[in-house]
Amino acid sequence: EIWVGTAEDCQGDGIPDECQLTTALTYQRDDGLMKLALGWPHSHMAWLSGHEVQPGHELVTEVQVAWGVMPAGSPATVVLWTDPNGDGDPADALPLLEVPLTSSEEFTGELVTIDVPDTSVGPAGARFFVGVYGSFDQSWFPIGFDSSIASLTSYLVASDTPIQPDD
Repeated sequence: EIWVGTAEDCQGDGIPDECQLTTALTYQRDDGLMKLALGWPHSHMAWLSGHEVQPGHELVTEVQVAWGVMPAGSPATVVLWTDPNGDGDPADALPLLEVPLTSSEEFTGELVTIDVPDTSVGPAGARFFVGVYGSFDQSWFPIGFDSSIASLTSYLVASDTPIQPDD
């Protein structure tokens, strides 16, 4: 307890340090400002990035997306995937959560926050992926891309047939 001197209160807020809530952590692969808009000459696309679960941050509550050049209100789906063998390769990824959404204003360069149901992405050290998929006009550039993305952690899938999150 703080008042008898057996607990520390480094913040001075009257809450023992061992009772403090953890601070939010953003799993992010860029600096938060999109530099380019990418498209592909296929009508179905998915883009995703891989992450490692950090201790105390096993729950995802929202996802941020940077939209490229496309009409606002276009349908898409945000997905969280597990990485069953933990190798960082999405070839064996299994979907944990799918949330339908619509794109917002195009090519602002800003990340748009999308609330998702609280989802456990595994224990600390596990790997997971977060991404978006949908059907897009071939003249659009729906993917907001940041050139500061770390190599071998982000992926693009393009197809002439619909992409399913468990493919």
